[in-house]
Amino acid sequence: MTMTYLTGKANYDKFPHIEVKGHESQSWQGWNSICDAIATKLAGKEDSKNVLIIDMYPGVDKGSVINAIESSFTDALIVDSEVAKLPEERIINMIERNLTDDRVFGFMAPHKLEEFFDGDKLAELQSQVKNATNNLTIVIGRVPHWYTRVTSTSTLI
Repeated sequence: MTMTYLTGKANYDKFPHIEVKGHESQSWQGWNSICDAIATKLAGKEDSKNVLIIDMYPGVDKGSVINAIESSFTDALIVDSEVAKLPEERIINMIERNLTDDRVFGFMAPHKLEEFFDGDKLAELQSQVKNATNNLTIVIGRVPHWYTRVTSTSTLI
């Protein structure tokens, strides 16, 4: 028996991208070019407080991102938002009533991102960013809403 359903053309884009006309020089490939672009943006801002936000989708290899950034910006303060995430067991308890295997009658849970983070730990991260004395602070992870409130005296790059 031949499984013909697996031989057809995929109905999804395996390599999705969004082309932004007029900004072709605003994207980079490879850590060297990415870090060079960040360094260029920082040039001349040595006396100011700069914050770089690296927001990531689930599944991104955060370790490789941190390694690349740390090797290029050795004096930067790196703040990992994941340390403020609630324990997995607590998150499962919060969402389990919304979990279903039913693809037809499933629904989106009504939760907001900030519900999955510990408020006290977020306040601590806010304080770290706000009080940083480094020229560059890098906030990394699945960055919750809190980072916009700590950057009023900083330059977002």
